[in-house]
Amino acid sequence: MFSILYKNSDKNPKIIYINFEYEDYAFIKTDTNLHEFITENIVYNELVSRGYDVKVGNLEKAEIDFIVTRFKEIIYIQVAYILADDKVIDREFGAYKGIEYNYPKYVLTMDKFDFLQDGIIHKNVIDWLLEEDS
Repeated sequence: MFSILYKNSDKNPKIIYINFEYEDYAFIKTDTNLHEFITENIVYNELVSRGYDVKVGNLEKAEIDFIVTRFKEIIYIQVAYILADDKVIDREFGAYKGIEYNYPKYVLTMDKFDFLQDGIIHKNVIDWLLEEDS
């Protein structure tokens, strides 16, 4: 069981507290899109349930939402609620520009239209959640 407490003040960026049954976590979010955070959280929890080790990837010019590993498998995942405009599309797909490794790269969103580009796979989050994990 968990609960979410969502706070915002003039002095601090948005802070989201998640209380799991045994541990408390605080996430600082500077953007105001709660849908984005919830979508990332759903993907994170699903990756953990599928047995992946999940890390945030900090690169010189960008941040990858999740770098996940399981055994010898490595996958890069960007998560956005929707690809609302060219700026968001450039941000999500552009995060991979500095990565030379040929591991699978995904952008997961609620969009139904396929935005596949430059070998980066775009999937709808719900469709991804319903896929059988191999």
